Amino acid sequence: MATTYPTRQTLQDASQDAESLGKLLNDPVGAPNVNRAGNDLKNVATWYMEVLDSATSGGNQEIYTTYTQMLADTGQPVPTIGRVLSDPAPERRGFYSWNGPGGGGWVWLEPQPANQGDVDQLASDLAAKADQTALDATAAVADGALVAADAVERRTQGVAFRSSTSADEYGHVVTTVNGRALYGVRRSDNFLTTPKGVRAPVLDGDAVQIGAQRIVTTAPGATYLDGLVTNNGRLLWGYHSGMRTLVVDGIPLSMQRGMLSGDCYYVGDSILQYGIAFSGPNANGTSYAPCLSDQSWPGWALLYSNGRVQYAGQNAVAGYTADQVGRNCIPAALAAKPTFCVVSCGRNDVLQGLDVDLVTIPAFESIFRRLRQAGIIPVLCTMSAQGNGGFDTRRIAEHRINNYLRAYARRYGYPLVDMHRVTVDPATGDWRSGYSQDASHPNAAGARAMGAEFARVMGDWISPTEPIHADEQLAVGLSANVVPNALFLTASGGEADGWMADIAGDVAIETDPAVVGNVWRLGQAGETQRSLTVAVTSGASYTLGFYASVGNPALAQVYALRGGPTSTIHLGGLRRWSTPIDGMRYFSYEFTVTGGSTSATIVLHSNAADLRVAQLGIFQRVIR
Repeated sequence: MATTYPTRQTLQDASQDAESLGKLLNDPVGAPNVNRAGNDLKNVATWYMEVLDSATSGGNQEIYTTYTQMLADTGQPVPTIGRVLSDPAPERRGFYSWNGPGGGGWVWLEPQPANQGDVDQLASDLAAKADQTALDATAAVADGALVAADAVERRTQGVAFRSSTSADEYGHVVTTVNGRALYGVRRSDNFLTTPKGVRAPVLDGDAVQIGAQRIVTTAPGATYLDGLVTNNGRLLWGYHSGMRTLVVDGIPLSMQRGMLSGDCYYVGDSILQYGIAFSGPNANGTSYAPCLSDQSWPGWALLYSNGRVQYAGQNAVAGYTADQVGRNCIPAALAAKPTFCVVSCGRNDVLQGLDVDLVTIPAFESIFRRLRQAGIIPVLCTMSAQGNGGFDTRRIAEHRINNYLRAYARRYGYPLVDMHRVTVDPATGDWRSGYSQDASHPNAAGARAMGAEFARVMGDWISPTEPIHADEQLAVGLSANVVPNALFLTASGGEADGWMADIAGDVAIETDPAVVGNVWRLGQAGETQRSLTVAVTSGASYTLGFYASVGNPALAQVYALRGGPTSTIHLGGLRRWSTPIDGMRYFSYEFTVTGGSTSATIVLHSNAADLRVAQLGIFQRVIR
C-alpha cells in the first residue's frame, strides 16, 4: 500500500529529501544518512559491505585500521580474511586473504558475489528505501513547484506569452493580458522589437555561450564583451568594445547627463547653414568654412561657454525638411561620431504645409532613434520664433512641432534647448524686436541669444573640462603651442614681436585682469591686419585657441589658414564677424593639417571693430 506524504509548504523539505537521496547513492561506508523522520537510511556502500561481510563469514576474520598494520600481522591461521577500514590511501581499504608466508602473504580479495538469497534481500531493501526517499522528495518538489509557480504568477500578473505560427509577423511575443505587445521578435529580420520600434540586432557569432569572454558578431565593428544572449543568439545586453559602452536592447547607455565630452555636431536647415562664414551674407559668395560668422548660434555657444561646448562640424542645407535632414544630413553625423548631435529643423515643414503627425514627427523619431542606436546623444532644439502672424495653419503646425520636441525630450531625458522661448515676442508670437532678418532667420542678435541659451543648457550635460590655453610664454618646442610670443609679452610700440603688418592701421599692447599676459588691441579707429606663419606637421591634429572681444559693430576676424598668408584653405576661426563680443570670450576649435602642408598662418583683422586678442595658441593635440 502506498504511503501518503503531507503537502510541503516550501522547497526546503524537497531540498533535504534530495540531499538524503544523494547520500544514499554516493556516501562512503559507515557514513550516516538520517532523514527528516530521524531514521538512519545508511547508504548503498554500507549495505554492500554488510552483504560482503555475510558472504565471507565462514572463516576467521580480523579488522585492521591501516594496511601497514595488517601486513605486520603474519601469525594468523590460514585461511583468514583481513579487512582494512581507514588506511590513508583509499585504494588500500577493503578485504584481503591471508594465505601464509609461502602462499604470498596478504592478497587483495576481489569481492565475490553473495548467494542469491542475500542479493535478492539487498535489492529489496535498496528498492524500498530508494522508493521511500524518492516519493518523499518528489512530493516535496511537486508541491514546492506549485508554490513557486504561484509566486511567478503573482510577479508576472498582467503579462502573457502569445503563441505564434510560422505565418505570423512576430514570434516569441510577450503581451499584456489585453493583447498589447510588450516586445517580440520580427521574423523578417530577426530583430527584437519594442512597441516604439527600438530594435536589438541578432548576434550571429560562430559560438555564443554563457560564460564566454567575447561574443563577436559578423557585422563590422559589432564586437560585444560579456554579452547576455538568448538561446538562439539574440543580444539582450552587452559591452560594445567599439563604442566603449553597455548596449541594452540596441541602445547604448553612454547617453547620460554630466561628465560628458562637449563635442557637438549640428544638423539642420538654413538657420544653421547661414552661420558658416562666407564672403557674403546668408551663405552667399566664397565659403570660408569651417570658420563661423556672427550669424552662427553654435559659434556664440562656443564663445559663451568659453570653449567647453566644442564645435565639431555641421551638415545643414537651406530648404531641408526634417525628413531631408534625416536622409541627407544624419549619415554625416553618424560618421563624425560626436558625443552630441544637435538637431535644429522643422521650419520648412511648416512653410510647405506638411502633415506634422504623418510626416514631420515620424521623421524626427527616425532621426533620434538612429542617433541613439549609434551612441550619440540627440540634442533637441525647438524652432526659434517665426513670422507666422496671420497664418493660423502655420502657427498651429509651429506649436505642434515644438510641443512634440519638448515631450520627446522629457520622456527620454535628453537635452532640450528651447530656442522658441528665448526668441519669441510674448505679445505677438512672432520674433522679438531686433532678433530676425526675415520671417524665418535670426540675425546676429538673435543668434547670440540662441547661442547663450544653448551654452546655458548644455552646461548641465558636459564635463567641466576646459580646453587648452596658452598659460605661459615659452620658446616653441618646449610646449604643445607652436605660436611664439603667445602672451604678447615681447612687444615694441604696440607691435607684438614676430608678426607681419599686412595693413598698418592702429595697434596697442594692454593688460586685462580677465586674461594671462598682455592683450593685443587692433583696429580701434581704422582697418588693421596682422599675420603670423608657424610650422606645423602635416597629418597632425591641432587646437586653435584664443581669447577675443569685439567693441564695435564692425568687421572683426581671427582665423587660421593652411599654408601662407595667401592661402584660401581655412583651418578654423571667426570670419565676417560684425557684432560686439562682450568681455573676453574663449574660442577653441580642433582641426587636422591636410594636403601635405607644413605651415599655418594666423590672421588678425579689424576694420574699426576694436578687436582685442589674448592667450593665442595653436596647440598640437595628444590623442590617446
